[in-house]
This record gives sequence, C-alpha cells and structure tokens, in this order.
Amino acid sequence: MFISAGVVLLPKQCLNNMQFFILQSQAGTSAASYLPILIQLLFAGGLITMLLLLSNFLGPKRKGTDKLQNFESGIAITGNARQPVS
Repeated sequence: MFISAGVVLLPKQCLNNMQFFILQSQAGTSAASYLPILIQLLFAGGLITMLLLLSNFLGPKRKGTDKLQNFESGIAITGNARQPVS
C-alpha cells in the first residue's frame, strides 16, 4: 500500500522507517550520541601523527652547507639582500 507524501508516493514501510529516524533524532542529546564523532577525531589525529612520524623517520636527511644556503632560482647570490635598490 502506498501513502502519498507530497508529490512522491512512498510505501508505508518507508514512512515508518522515516518516522523512526525522526523520533530518534528528536531524542534527548546524550554523551553517547557524540561517541562516533570522538572516534572519528581520534582516528584522524592518530593517522596524522602516524604519517608525520613515518615521514620523519623514512624521509631523506640531507643537511649541509650547500643544502642550507638560500636558493634564488638558479641565479648566483651577489651581495646582501638588505641593500637599497636605487
């Protein structure tokens, strides 16, 4: 049996399911309803931490005078950058 809900015809079972979710969403808020959000935030934080640590341990570690020098698009550095232009 179909019951009309506006323009769209929905089966009675579908309307019963929607009423269940509407009633469930109108229930009082409790700490348990925030548990999925907390789990997702913990998972995201753990993933970020793990990726940062892995990149730190597995990434290249090249430190030297050539690596730490300023690079100006392949142009040799001449003079001090703090000199007036004119």
